[in-house]
Formats: sequence, structure tokens, C-alpha cells
Amino acid sequence: GLLLIFLRRPYDIGDRIALSLPFLDTNPDGSSTWFVEKVSLFTTTVRFATTNEVATYSNGSIAPMRIINANRSPKAISEIHYYYCC
Repeated sequence: GLLLIFLRRPYDIGDRIALSLPFLDTNPDGSSTWFVEKVSLFTTTVRFATTNEVATYSNGSIAPMRIINANRSPKAISEIHYYYCC
């Protein structure tokens, strides 16, 4: 789950997202709006839009959720560097 978030990048820093569990939340708009502040290999830090509350989720807990990205960053770039040695 954690590599799914880190490699597929369904959101980037600065994006406005809504998260919800698809089997519990029947609202088509997802949950309340969060702004992505930091994405690392194991965690994602978000800020609640209305109260500025900061939360850190493990990427494994976000992977099974429905992620609605309302504001995709236009210049999002992901780079992976591989180094091979003989």
C-alpha cells in the first residue's frame, strides 16, 4: 500500500483532496477537504481546510481509500533514479 501512494502519486504537495472509505462513505464528494503538505515513503501529512488541523496518515492506511483530487498540480513530476553497479 505504501508504494502505491509513493509511486503512483495520486496527489502532490499543494493538492486539495478528499479521502473516504468506499464501503462506509456514500457521499459522492468524499470527506471534507484536505490540503497535502508533505508526502514521504511511509506517511502523508495533510491540513484540514476549514480549521487548519494537521494530520499525518500512513500511506498504507490511505491506499485502500477513495481519493478525490480536486486540484491536481499542473507541474507534478516524479523522478526515480536507479543506480546499478557491476
